[in-house]
Amino acid sequence: MKKLLFSIVLTATLALGGVLAYSIWKAAPRTAQAYFESGKKYYDEKKYPEAMVQLLNAIEKDARHREARHLLALSFLGQQDLVRAAAQLKSLLEYYPDDVPASLELGSIYLAAGQNNPEGFRQAQEIAKKVLEKNPEHVDAILLSGYASAGLQDYRASVDLFQKALALDPQNFSAYVSLGTTRTRQKNYPEAEQAFLKARQINPKDKSLLISLANYYSAVQQKDKSEAVFKEALALYPDDKSVYLEVVDFYNRNDRLPDAEKLLGDVQAKNTQNPEPSLILADLYTSKDRRADVRKLLLDLKGKFPKNVDVAVKLALNFLQDQPERARTEVDQIMKLDPQNPIGPVLLGQVQFLVGQYDAAEATLGKAPAVDSPYPEVHFYLGNIEIRKGHLDQAIFHYQKSLAVNGAYVPSRVALAEAFFNNRRDEDARQEIRKALDTKPDYAPALLLKAAIDGADKNNKNAEEEFTRLAKDHPQNAILNRQMGLYYESRGKAADAEKSLVRALELQPDSQQLFTDLMLFYIRQKQTGRAIEKINAVPDDKKQASHYELLGLAYAESGKMQDAETAYKKALEKDPARSNSDIYLYGQYMKSGRTDDGFKVLDDLIKKNPQNSSAYGTKGFVLQGQGKLEEAKRNYEQALQLNPNFEVAANNLAYLLTEQGTDLNTALGYAQTARRRQPENPNFADTLGWVYYKRGDYILAQDQFRFAISKEPNNGTFQYHLALTYKQMKRTSDAEAALKKAISSPNDFKEKSLAQAALKEIASAK
Repeated sequence: MKKLLFSIVLTATLALGGVLAYSIWKAAPRTAQAYFESGKKYYDEKKYPEAMVQLLNAIEKDARHREARHLLALSFLGQQDLVRAAAQLKSLLEYYPDDVPASLELGSIYLAAGQNNPEGFRQAQEIAKKVLEKNPEHVDAILLSGYASAGLQDYRASVDLFQKALALDPQNFSAYVSLGTTRTRQKNYPEAEQAFLKARQINPKDKSLLISLANYYSAVQQKDKSEAVFKEALALYPDDKSVYLEVVDFYNRNDRLPDAEKLLGDVQAKNTQNPEPSLILADLYTSKDRRADVRKLLLDLKGKFPKNVDVAVKLALNFLQDQPERARTEVDQIMKLDPQNPIGPVLLGQVQFLVGQYDAAEATLGKAPAVDSPYPEVHFYLGNIEIRKGHLDQAIFHYQKSLAVNGAYVPSRVALAEAFFNNRRDEDARQEIRKALDTKPDYAPALLLKAAIDGADKNNKNAEEEFTRLAKDHPQNAILNRQMGLYYESRGKAADAEKSLVRALELQPDSQQLFTDLMLFYIRQKQTGRAIEKINAVPDDKKQASHYELLGLAYAESGKMQDAETAYKKALEKDPARSNSDIYLYGQYMKSGRTDDGFKVLDDLIKKNPQNSSAYGTKGFVLQGQGKLEEAKRNYEQALQLNPNFEVAANNLAYLLTEQGTDLNTALGYAQTARRRQPENPNFADTLGWVYYKRGDYILAQDQFRFAISKEPNNGTFQYHLALTYKQMKRTSDAEAALKKAISSPNDFKEKSLAQAALKEIASAK
């Protein structure tokens, strides 16, 4: 048990593994024990998938078979599948709540989970407490509690527990190493070294000890001693990743990149069957922003390992931003080589998002195996899709879910901060930015957003100073220049904005995203001629669907409607799945009064993707405006059948049903759904209020109308609805005041004549 516990504490991480697929063998009847013995044989041979099949059969025969369930948990651990291992241990403890080995193994898994979520440390501590209540001198339980305390940064308690373990077991190697690590964190260096050296006397060749001791010497700036111990570890374990990775990190921290390159090259030369050392070097180059070296290395690896999934994943990620079509080639290969691995669909969703296939991306990422995978990118991109729809609340939900998967995923943290900022939750935004910078102090997007928040607080001097400092510290950072450009545009500094956006594109000339940003800037600035000129300068054989889509937007903004239509159609020829181009083409038709052509586009969208709830919702909206209410209802209902959380369709259908007065209970359900999904939306509040009004629930209606008016005081419809409610409540003077506000609204509204008539009626009744 000691060995298992210690190895999990030091090395266990949540693996990015595939989904286990198994089948229960239904041949000749066998007993649970027979299945167990067969599974144990496979387990002893480290054939974990085969062992799992037999052990699952065993517990299907006998759910209380302790050894089978325990070995199944260990098989999952052998596959680095901590989630399923924990599930089996929990099930075992339901049958055998006093099983100490299973309890401590579950506690060790919680320790590993604590690296991403401190709750894991607390759960491990609780397990140790239960064991110690029955056996206060159980050394492994004491160590588990010590590890958990250290994880929660309660170093004093951790030291006391490790010392207690050593008093009970003076030769406990794990306790000495952990004591040394904790003393180092306390900066009690003499006692830390003493503990490490004592552990070395017990087991001088243990690799985890050598790594810990080398890192200790590095922490106290004794770099010569640190390197000597690292070299000793390398001599003993020359091909062990856990060893050479630590040495690479040591070289990297001390600005000795050539030494790191040589080490990884030497390891790779000895291991011609595994590209892992070179993949680590690629990550190292990425951290140094050496993009050309990364791509060259990965393409070289692709030639040597053409069917290696890890190489394909790295190469896909490398091509994502500037050559998504090339990335798609790698993704297709990943999904063919390893169809059960969720990384394939996760990357596919990212590619679809980056080429503008947002509906397809949402469909890919929103279902298994992607949506349940341990990748924070899934909900990050789903959040970005909701941002594009204008659904801030839903975006916030996805960003928070991404962070629940991995709290250290900084892009989601910054995206959440930006969503809070755009939702006027400034303090929440600042808090998330602080967390992001605590995790990654030099993360440029977080620093940029902090500067933007300062600017919004009228602290423009601080914002400008921060931008200047960032530009100086990161002169070659394209993302930084992009963000600066967007900030300057928001401040009305068009010249500075253009300069930054142009510089960003110069730094990454192949980036379609940066090209798009610059073109959209020109279009927003009414410089459509410049946009058209630059887009047309791209050779025809290199033009992608996104180029033609941008061209359509530029033509539309400059009033060249036929040219815009032609460009959108060309974009769809290049990429028939590009839903944005369909939407722009639909808008073009509707602006010119070509409703039938617009409907054909929507029907085409539905044909391409029968699950496209937005297309049905849009058809419903147009049909409702045309007075074709039954057809509108059918389309709204279809949209909601596909997506029960489609709040716009729910709101519109609720309003339609309320106006008809046919089914107020159903209307109430739809209106409440919409309001719950977007609690800050005044139109949804007005719809819910209108349903309450029609039902005679005037107090509830009044609250909704007041909220809507607090968001849009000059909305005549909102004021009119509130006036009608006051009238029913016999609050005539309040009704009169609301009607006057409605009529004096600077914006026209369809109920204006009704409001005027109601005001005359009140006046005549006086």
